[in-house]
Amino acid sequence: MKVVVTGASGFLGRSVIRRLSGMANTVVVGVSRKALPGIVQVNDYASAPSGDVLIHLAETAHRGVAERLGQSYEREAFEALNALLKKHYRRVVYTSSAVLYGDRERTPRRPSEEVFAVDVYTRVKHRGERAVLESSGSVVARLGNLFGPGMAEDSVISVILGQIPGTGPVRVRDTKPVRDFVWVDDAAEAIAGMAIGGADGIFNVGSGIGHSVGDVAELSLGIAGERARPIVATQPEPRISHLVLDISDTVSTWAWSPAMRFEQGIGRLMTPVRHTNS
Repeated sequence: MKVVVTGASGFLGRSVIRRLSGMANTVVVGVSRKALPGIVQVNDYASAPSGDVLIHLAETAHRGVAERLGQSYEREAFEALNALLKKHYRRVVYTSSAVLYGDRERTPRRPSEEVFAVDVYTRVKHRGERAVLESSGSVVARLGNLFGPGMAEDSVISVILGQIPGTGPVRVRDTKPVRDFVWVDDAAEAIAGMAIGGADGIFNVGSGIGHSVGDVAELSLGIAGERARPIVATQPEPRISHLVLDISDTVSTWAWSPAMRFEQGIGRLMTPVRHTNS
């Protein structure tokens, strides 16, 4: 089985490639715009090779970047995906985002719920989901907040850990928002399983557990032995911001569940010398 992975040089892409490379009877073709050993370099993802399965990870994971690029990014993303779908892969796994649910509900969100396309990033994901689901043998994975070695430097966990060890307050934008964090290799495990075959449709990939930004900071300081340091919100918001995923369908359909506990993952990130890989 030939599996083509776009965005292979990215944070999630690297983990997916590692997971698939260990699977029997599978040929993995990583595709990226970057020139890297063992990766097919393309200027346009529409030029990615054909195969049996497509895992499409190449769209930006940064909402702010998508917004800055505007309509040109929206158009480019859809044209690339449309060209890939015309290659008639037998199965397509498309990585979408939990942000489509919004962040106003305190209950875990299910794939059957209404979604909201309110900006460039969410419009791209919503349109991509619809395009993929119109083809046979397709899966949409709505991802929670990925974390692990190599995550973005501006992610909330990176911002917190970048201030530890240290002295004085740990500064975050707001302590109250609650998010569903999932270890990157656990997400890769789910996506690899979806690529092999089985059910079609939309599935959440997260932990099913919410942690506030304040909780993340307190946990990190506790691990570092710096509990006395205060945590300061620089731009607190009065409104609710809560986004946790219901992963029950994913667990029952794919016999998958996240192996890395959040506390364990934070501990690994704080000991990079001993844990260079997950």
